[in-house]
Amino acid sequence: MTVELLKTIFDWSAVVLVGLTFVAGAGALITGNIIGNRQAAQLRQFDQDLAKAKRENLKLQRELLLMGPRANLLQNGNRQLFIDSLKPFAGQSVEVRRRTFIGSLNGISLGAEKVAEERDGLAEALIGALKDAEWVPPDVPLSSGSPPAQGITVQIRDDASLHTKEATNILIKALSAVPLVAIGPEALSAGSAKRSPGEESIAPPQGADTIVLVALRRNSTGAAF
Repeated sequence: MTVELLKTIFDWSAVVLVGLTFVAGAGALITGNIIGNRQAAQLRQFDQDLAKAKRENLKLQRELLLMGPRANLLQNGNRQLFIDSLKPFAGQSVEVRRRTFIGSLNGISLGAEKVAEERDGLAEALIGALKDAEWVPPDVPLSSGSPPAQGITVQIRDDASLHTKEATNILIKALSAVPLVAIGPEALSAGSAKRSPGEESIAPPQGADTIVLVALRRNSTGAAF
C-alpha cells in the first residue's frame, strides 16, 4: 500500500468523521428539541392540572365553609371586606338581635342547643366585625321579638334618616358579599319598634336612626342565610 493511498484513506476518513460529527450534532439538536417540546408540553399540562386541582380544592373548601357555622364565613378576607365596606358609615348605631325561640315539634326540641349555638355564634361574629368597622353595636346580642323565621333580617324605622337608610343598604350588600343573605330592610313604625315591657335584656329603646340586624336560625336548605 502506497503512501498516497494511505493519505487518500485518511482524507476520506476525516471527511466521514466530520460528516458523522455533523449528523450526530444535528441529531442531538433535533432530538433535544423534540424532548424539550415534549417536556414543555408535559409541564404546561402539569400546570393546567395543578391549577384545575387548586380551583376544585377551593370550590370544595368554599362548599364545606358554606355548610358549616355561618360565623366561619366572617373570617380573613371576607371579614376584612365586610369591615371596609361599612367604615364609610362609622358611628352608625346598630342592634344585633337573636330570636330566642328556636322551635319544636310536638313538644320535642328540634336540635335547639346546636341551632342556638350556631345562631349565637353568628350574632357574636357580626358584633365583632361591626365594632371593627367602628359601628356602634351592643356588647352582646339582644333578644328579638321577631316572628319565627330563618336566616337574617334587617329592620329600620320608617322615620329613619337618609344616612341611616344608605347605611342599611350598604350593610345588606356587605352581608351578601360574605356571603350572608339578609332579608330587608323591613320598615317599622315608631310604635312597632318599641320594646315590650319588662324585657330588660333589650333595653334601651330603639332609636329612629338605629339599624336592627336579627340573627335567626339557619335556613333549612343549608344555604348561608
